[in-house]
Amino acid sequence: MEARIATIFRGILQDSDDQELSSLVDAAVTAGIRTESDLKYLSQDDIRHVLPPIQVRKLLQHLSSACAEHHATAVSDSSQATTSAATSSATIVAASPYSAADSNWVNSFQIPWSKCPESLFLAIDKGEQPSAKDMRQLVTHTMSDICAVTRRATRENLHTIARKIVARSPRSFADYVNGEVIADGVNSIMLMLESKKENMNRYSVSCGFARKRKFAVCQKYGCSSWEPGFPPNETGDSLEDKRMRLQALFASQPDSSEVSTLMNTTFCLQRQLINSGASLSAILNKWPFLGKSGQVVSHFRKLTGIDIAVCLQSAIDEKAANLYDFFSAERQTNTELKHALQEVSGMMKQSYQHLHNGILLVLMAYFREATNGIISWNHLL
Repeated sequence: MEARIATIFRGILQDSDDQELSSLVDAAVTAGIRTESDLKYLSQDDIRHVLPPIQVRKLLQHLSSACAEHHATAVSDSSQATTSAATSSATIVAASPYSAADSNWVNSFQIPWSKCPESLFLAIDKGEQPSAKDMRQLVTHTMSDICAVTRRATRENLHTIARKIVARSPRSFADYVNGEVIADGVNSIMLMLESKKENMNRYSVSCGFARKRKFAVCQKYGCSSWEPGFPPNETGDSLEDKRMRLQALFASQPDSSEVSTLMNTTFCLQRQLINSGASLSAILNKWPFLGKSGQVVSHFRKLTGIDIAVCLQSAIDEKAANLYDFFSAERQTNTELKHALQEVSGMMKQSYQHLHNGILLVLMAYFREATNGIISWNHLL
C-alpha cells in the first residue's frame, strides 16, 4: 500500500525528490492512511512538517479533486445496476455533481481556496486566526460559487460547507474567548455564509423590474413635468419639424423671438432625449439652445416649477454679506482666496452691490475652482 501511495504522491508532486516523497509517505501512514480512499482525510496538519506550504496546498487540492471524481464515478456505476429511488438520486450526482436540482451537490462542492488572498493562507499555515477582511473574502468567494449552483442552499448545506472550511485548519477557524476555544467555529462560519446568501439574493431580486421601477421613481423626485406627453394638436412629425426649425434658427437667427415659443412647445421631445441617457454632446447636437443659459433656466423652471435664477439671486442677497464676513475674519492660507477677497473689497468701494457678483468669485476661490468656466468677465465688469 505504501508503494501505491508513493506513486500517487509522485504523480502530483513531480518535482519532489525521493527523500521528500519517502518522508511524505511516512507522515501519511503515521496519520492513519491505510487505503487509497483514506487519502481524502489527509489534512494540512498531518504533512505541514514535511512540505512547504504551497506544495501542501497543491497536494491536498489534487487529492480532494481526485476523490470527488472517484466518488462520482462509483455512484454512476452503481446507478446502472439498480432501479431503486436511492440509486436514481445517485445517478443525478454522477451526471452533474454541481446540479442545482441535486440535494447532494454539497458533497462534491470545492471550497474556492485559489480565489482567496495569500494573507489568509499565511495565517492558517501558522495556526493563527485569519483577519476579518480575509474571512469576508473567503465567505464571499464561497457563497458566490454556491450561488452558481443554487440560490436556495439550505442551512444543512451551509453547515456541511462550513465544516469543510474548518477542516482545513481547525485551530485557525475555531471560536475563541479570552484565548480559550469555546466552539469549533462551524456554526459561526455557517451563519456568515447564511447572511451573505440573504444579501446576495436580496440584490438579485432588486436587479429586475422592481429595481428599475424604483430607480425611475427616484429620478422624478422634485420634478413636476418629468416626461410629459405631446401638446394638444401636435404630433411627433410636427414636433420634429419644430426641432429642425430651432436648429436652423440657432445657425442663422439665435436671438429670434420664435425660439422661446418653439422650445416651450417641444419640451416633451427634449425630456425624452434627456431621460434616455443620451450624452451631453448628443443633446446639444439636437437641441443647441439648451447650451444657452436663458433656455436652461426656462427648461428647469418647466421641469420643476422653480425659477432657479430667482432662487439663486435670493440666496445671494440673503447670504452674501455673511459669507464675505466669515471668509474675511478667518486667517487665510489659500492664496487664491486672499486675492479674491482683496479684489471683491476693491469692487465694493465702488458699489456694495458688487458683493453679490463677487461672492461667487470668493466661493470658487475657496473651493479652488477655475473661474472661467462660470463667470463671464466682460459681463461682471
